[in-house]
Amino acid sequence: MSKLRLVIILLSICYLSQHLLSEIIAEPATLVYASSTTITSAEQIWEIDFTALPNNVRQELTGQGFSFEKGMSKGKKIHIVTDDNNLKISTTRPAFGFMIKKDLQIQQANWLEIEWGIERYPEAANWDNSKNREAVMVYLFFGDPLPADHFYLPDSPFFIGMFLGKHEVAKRPYIGGNYTATGRYVCLDNPAPGQLITSRFNYSQAFKTWFDQATTPPVTGIAIEVDTGGLPDGLSSAFIKRITFQNAN
Repeated sequence: MSKLRLVIILLSICYLSQHLLSEIIAEPATLVYASSTTITSAEQIWEIDFTALPNNVRQELTGQGFSFEKGMSKGKKIHIVTDDNNLKISTTRPAFGFMIKKDLQIQQANWLEIEWGIERYPEAANWDNSKNREAVMVYLFFGDPLPADHFYLPDSPFFIGMFLGKHEVAKRPYIGGNYTATGRYVCLDNPAPGQLITSRFNYSQAFKTWFDQATTPPVTGIAIEVDTGGLPDGLSSAFIKRITFQNAN
């Protein structure tokens, strides 16, 4: 199945844009909206905490409003478990899947904080060499769906996809070959395998700059995705401890 055809199927299901590209273009400017230091005087607005998940992870997250799509729906190629107070997502072969929570209205926040890490990077994944695959990506969707830039594509909200990469230049946004006006991707950090890190990202400022907007719409959806399709063995493993939306200066 072609990447574009899969994108159309996914968007028709729940507006998730699986990279939405036929080509990856790196913007020349370095991202300046991330911080490796602790933010002071931050107000927590909304949080997803994976540290106390029961053994039946899918049932618990479904009860919290998440739906599991594509390879995550059955768990044959993509395993989701609780491990060492983390949500662990691993693949046993080339696979693509995601979990998504829609119908959100997260306002008054401007920073996103993700506590996460990679146990195994997928072999040959490298966005700078058009191997746009990753062990984990967190998507934020903003506002309502907008018209796509091609007549044959479904409408999509603005979105930003954030991932951890082994080779990619951190803090530099990428533009897809489709949805060029409404989508961006960015590698937030390059942690060593097994390292738990905290990535902090001023998504509101990035949104206004990248999309040339005066204001940032509310976050209306969030998704966690893995994609190792088309890679040599497709094996990967990542973990997430907590995702927090904050209002901070």
